[in-house]
Amino acid sequence: MDRAASLGLAVEEVRAARDALDGAGAVFLTSSLIGARAVGRLDGTALPQSPLAPRLAEALADVS
Repeated sequence: MDRAASLGLAVEEVRAARDALDGAGAVFLTSSLIGARAVGRLDGTALPQSPLAPRLAEALADVS
């Protein structure tokens, strides 16, 4: 979360219901194994892609 904030991103960790993701500007999955990855589709519906996704992935890759 600190790395995202250093990129100027507002970060909030929440438990979100499925319908809350429909209005999201972008959805990411994160883990120690894959780093950060943008979610492209959810239940067959395309999700918006953030131009910040590659920067976030790179910032998290620098941690490991």
